[in-house]
Amino acid sequence: MNHIILVPLDGSQASLKALSFAITTAKAFQDDLLLLHVIQDDCNHDDVFIEAEKMLKEATVTYTSKFRTGIPPIEIADEAKEQNVRQIIMGSLGMNPQVSYALGSVSERVIPLAPCPVTFVS
Repeated sequence: MNHIILVPLDGSQASLKALSFAITTAKAFQDDLLLLHVIQDDCNHDDVFIEAEKMLKEATVTYTSKFRTGIPPIEIADEAKEQNVRQIIMGSLGMNPQVSYALGSVSERVIPLAPCPVTFVS
């Protein structure tokens, strides 16, 4: 039985690095990937998965892409609970240039909500 690794994507370089690490992890454990993008506004977000799908074309892992609408940390944790994921692998910093801490605001807020281990990639 394959487990699922959740990879939240926001289009940032950190999220693509997290995806690269998740691909390696999924191959090692024969897990599936679930790519998640959380929409907070009315903008078109179709391009978020373009670079990710280029990376995944070269990899031999099974994956699903999904959009959710809402507050990112809550939606990430809810998706992890609903899908009973093994792990969340996400970028440590996202698209917000004002956040320059060790962890971004979304990353920091996912930790207490997550039902599983969370790995941050910088």
